[in-house]
Amino acid sequence: MKQTMSLLIAIGFFISIGCSKESVVESEIKGEVKGEAKDEASSDCDANTSESAPAELKPRATEPAKEITKIADEVKKSVETSETVPVDVTTLSATPPAVPKGITLQEFWKGLDIPEVVAVVGGKNITKGDLLKEIENQTPPSMKGEALPPRVFAQISEKLLTVLDTMITRNILLDQAKIAGILASEKALAGRVDQWLKDMPAEQKEGFATQLKMQGSSIEKYRKDTIENVSSQEAEAIDQWITAKLMPTLNVDDAAIDKYYRENQEMFKKPETVKVAHILIAPEKPSPEKFQKMSSEEKAAFAKNADEKATVQAEKLLAELKQGADFAKLAKENSICPSKNEGGALPAFDKTGAAPGSGGRGGRMVQPFTDASFKINNGDLSDLVKTQFGYHIIKSLERNKESYAPLESVKGYLKDSLQKEQLNKKMKSLIDSEKEKLNIKVFLKDKVETSPDVIVK
Repeated sequence: MKQTMSLLIAIGFFISIGCSKESVVESEIKGEVKGEAKDEASSDCDANTSESAPAELKPRATEPAKEITKIADEVKKSVETSETVPVDVTTLSATPPAVPKGITLQEFWKGLDIPEVVAVVGGKNITKGDLLKEIENQTPPSMKGEALPPRVFAQISEKLLTVLDTMITRNILLDQAKIAGILASEKALAGRVDQWLKDMPAEQKEGFATQLKMQGSSIEKYRKDTIENVSSQEAEAIDQWITAKLMPTLNVDDAAIDKYYRENQEMFKKPETVKVAHILIAPEKPSPEKFQKMSSEEKAAFAKNADEKATVQAEKLLAELKQGADFAKLAKENSICPSKNEGGALPAFDKTGAAPGSGGRGGRMVQPFTDASFKINNGDLSDLVKTQFGYHIIKSLERNKESYAPLESVKGYLKDSLQKEQLNKKMKSLIDSEKEKLNIKVFLKDKVETSPDVIVK
């Protein structure tokens, strides 16, 4: 679902403001420009080392209970089960997997050394019970009343001040929304959730339903849990207020975009890259059964003989190519790399061996392969290149010099990012001003102690 800046920035940002060394624009534009070739991760064959695929650039997504979300992530890691359902960034409730035996939230709460009144905001008390209710509101329904790993609660006890600040910040924003006539309600949120489900591609929706079913839930139950969740309703109200009242006040003109682009050229640099095709000939390997029965001498002799045969085959192919043989045809007939189906062609990569902007996510070409690829000119062939995978014959297909992304190609994204930065500043200023008016007094300690018999239980 598309919602301008949304409460993704509106709330989570204020928890972490000042902690980041990069501006919103800088952190996001780096990913946008350098991730331009994200679909060309070098993952075609054994010429690279495999890692996780580069993630598609997405807006920074933070939710009102940022710390509770982190804690929920810890619960996920503590169990051996399928992944939890990926939920829309505007919703807060999802059905998690079962968790191992531990203690319940209520048991944990009884052992906390917290005063009955944890803060006074604008003359109104925020009680220990209010703080517990906040955590419960951010807890997925199926986790309520369940026993959770004790270490999860140890982390909660260190984050209560953050949770309290989130409560205060959200209440300030809800008051602003109320003044504008925007109230939290099931009806408003239901419309958003229904539209999101309607817009979800059929294949994605099917996978979503499958994962929910594995967790004993369904799309219908997920929808019901979400729209009945008070925090989700409040988040929707704040989001509507931002869209209606703050977004129209933002103004990023062409002059500001041009200025930022000129002053931050390094952020838009595109590295030198090459695209190559290759044929990989690998020495034969004995079967596991045969290998186990070989003596050390037999293994060495086998490896030497296999290497010699691979060398002869690769040299023969190279000679044919130099005589004008079709590279793609020979690659398809002889290469052991899956890229043979593409005539040996691989995605573009830079001098680190990685797809441009990927930082190595998705894998890197091994260095000898990379070095050889950058030494040959367009259309030329390399000599045999030996790597741990075998012998490669490389043909250069395309070479792109180091350059800078044109302003026009990043202008739209730059405008969005600069608007986000403007919005963050406006929101922070508003919240700081409101906090001063409220004369806030906090009685929580930086770190809340918990009864040993509760945490160790």
